[in-house]
Amino acid sequence: MLPDTQETLAKAHLFTLRIWVVKQDAASIEWRVRLQDTHSGEVTYFRNWQELIASLEKTIRSETIILPNQPKEIT
Repeated sequence: MLPDTQETLAKAHLFTLRIWVVKQDAASIEWRVRLQDTHSGEVTYFRNWQELIASLEKTIRSETIILPNQPKEIT
């Protein structure tokens, strides 16, 4: 959590997410995920949820700007 003296300015992101299952053998399956950034067109594939979440967090955090809190005018 940010201190009260700071605010954040974050760029909005829009992704499409495709999720499907691949049968490995009679007893096991594997989840597959395709993530596409709709603005840049960049596509990334994942085989587990941890990598997907880490990638999303990295993308969002890399473009978040922490701004100092501006003094408020008293009228």
